[in-house]
Amino acid sequence: MTLTFSQFKEQLNPAQLDTILVHFNDIYECAKLEDHELKICYLAYLWKNKEVVFNAFGYEIPNAAALGIDVEADFTITFEDEDAAGFVNLGLLHDYYVFIKLEELV
Repeated sequence: MTLTFSQFKEQLNPAQLDTILVHFNDIYECAKLEDHELKICYLAYLWKNKEVVFNAFGYEIPNAAALGIDVEADFTITFEDEDAAGFVNLGLLHDYYVFIKLEELV
């Protein structure tokens, strides 16, 4: 069973959080994990658990509503890519945040 965002946050231990903070600091200056970073971690967790799928329209999370996710609110591009700002692009987030490494940490 896939965890909800709240369940996911609760099960992260201090050592994981420290390692995740280092991961984000490798990408941009990040003094403290905020909700944004934790949502990105959750997205990596979803990807790792095959909850993110690819279809003709791109990547999506079919069970988003059941998991309590608002894809538009939670994963809209802000600073990651000026040209994509204001849109959801799960593939861009996957690349930008180096999910290959992040998935190992969550």
